[in-house]
Amino acid sequence: MLITLRSTSTGVVATDLDDDGAVGVVTTLDPVELASWVASREAERPRWVWNDTSRWYPPLLAVGVRVERCIDLRLCHAILRNSATSATPVLAGAASDDWDRPARAARAASDALFDLDPVPDDDDPVAEYLRQREAVAGVPRLGLLLAAESVGALVAVEMRFAGLPWDVGVHDELLTDILGPRVAGGRPEKLE
Repeated sequence: MLITLRSTSTGVVATDLDDDGAVGVVTTLDPVELASWVASREAERPRWVWNDTSRWYPPLLAVGVRVERCIDLRLCHAILRNSATSATPVLAGAASDDWDRPARAARAASDALFDLDPVPDDDDPVAEYLRQREAVAGVPRLGLLLAAESVGALVAVEMRFAGLPWDVGVHDELLTDILGPRVAGGRPEKLE
């Protein structure tokens, strides 16, 4: 099961797709209820399909909602745009479009009395997903590359959110094992 997310002037539109790309239930959500809705749907283990992981995932993590799988359409688009192995030239030969533009940054929370409405997405995730699906049809390795790229996007956002654990003592111990003990004014013994 796939669920696309798209920001519109009326809220967030979530569209269920089956494995063949057929549209199912379409739900319009207030952005405030998105995180709880995503958390409730995550139990079904969907693959979230969105225009940019770095835009959609940080606000979810900020309220404790993690997703297991996604398709980052913008990253996948860039790969397919330059792929010589795609099944069709539907992306490689097409004119530039909204998917070729850099992603918009996620809007940070504000202390303003009135926030402006969120900027709607110009791009349609359902149409782009179907276009990308056509481009990878019959090329399983390319599909695996796109899945790996999307997982990498989730990991990158989680690492940015949580930070990397760092222990000075462990780091020093590793360097001493590899390079030798520190020498004042010189290079460690093993390094020399």
